[in-house]
Amino acid sequence: MQLAPGPNEVRIALRPGAEISGSVRSADGSSLPLATIEATTEFSLNTEFHRANTVADGNGTFRIAGLEPGRYNVTARSPGHADGGPAQPVEVADANVDGIEIVLEPGASIVGVVTGLTPSDLAQVDVTAWQDTRRREATPDAAGNFVIEGVGPGTWRVTARKGDVASARNVERSATVEQGTTEVFVELPFERGLRLAGQVLEGGRPVPGARLAASAFGERNGQSTTTDHQGSFVLEGLSPGLNQLVIGAGDFSAMELRSIELQTDLEGVRIELEAALATLTGIVIDDETGRPLDFAQLMAADAATIGALASGADIGSLVANVSSSFAIDGGRFELDLRVNAERLLVTRQGYESTQIPLNASAGQRQEGLVIRLRPAAPEVPNR
Repeated sequence: MQLAPGPNEVRIALRPGAEISGSVRSADGSSLPLATIEATTEFSLNTEFHRANTVADGNGTFRIAGLEPGRYNVTARSPGHADGGPAQPVEVADANVDGIEIVLEPGASIVGVVTGLTPSDLAQVDVTAWQDTRRREATPDAAGNFVIEGVGPGTWRVTARKGDVASARNVERSATVEQGTTEVFVELPFERGLRLAGQVLEGGRPVPGARLAASAFGERNGQSTTTDHQGSFVLEGLSPGLNQLVIGAGDFSAMELRSIELQTDLEGVRIELEAALATLTGIVIDDETGRPLDFAQLMAADAATIGALASGADIGSLVANVSSSFAIDGGRFELDLRVNAERLLVTRQGYESTQIPLNASAGQRQEGLVIRLRPAAPEVPNR
């Protein structure tokens, strides 16, 4: 909004929000007064997140008002019962959605134990059970024991996370709650795995606060940590073989990709970050609408590596000295280019990737590049 000198008049028009209404009852048919009902928008990179909640009245009826158009996951909770709600997101447009009936089953418990960690390590562990949009949490005691209450029938993903998001180790198992079962047991073992320890430097100087993430090729989950004030780090629980190592800023807005072979513990590894040759800044937008696109990934390297990355092939040891960044904060990006940066690959979920040739000279800062991504064609189901 452009403000002119003197008084400025702003008119804001509010339109009525839509509503989701219905009732909550137990499996025996009795209403559940004071049950809490929450509506949250289904996760999407292209929509804003909204949450609204309410409490059922004495008859178990509820009304969630003021909703923006979108797809909402609706969850009801009541003491002694498992979380419940519609299996599919509720589509909210301009009209109200009425008659949602939620039946809550008696709650069961997932009883478990986290193993392979010391009591001091267990103090850093959070345990979470997931089922579709349902989520329940617990904290293990000094012996690793935990109880997650209020879970319903079906299969739950149970995860234990040690440390914060930036330096977490994760273990995941599944637990199936049968109809009528009141308790199931699950063990979450932290395997020792291999250890990688060393120091991150740039220009011979330690790099504090750098984030490292390592995972074996083909594995979904890996391990991550953050360097201390001396640039030192320790990664544990790694798989043997070729591992991809990502080193970058705390938010991964700027990254380098390396590969490292692990067959035993490695100590005293020195990772010298390559100084940037040049810097590229700009914005990523939707080619059809001109809307800025957050979370687009930009990767720069030699032509062979970019070709392998674009093809989705198993690139193995080709992942070396790849400069990477994400478009954030309104599609804007800043990417440091290394000596081998010959091509730029830009990708984002739901869009066609694009490649751009690079020809940067030492010390150059190229600003204002506009990268347009074309929406991917919808998949045609097999008949």
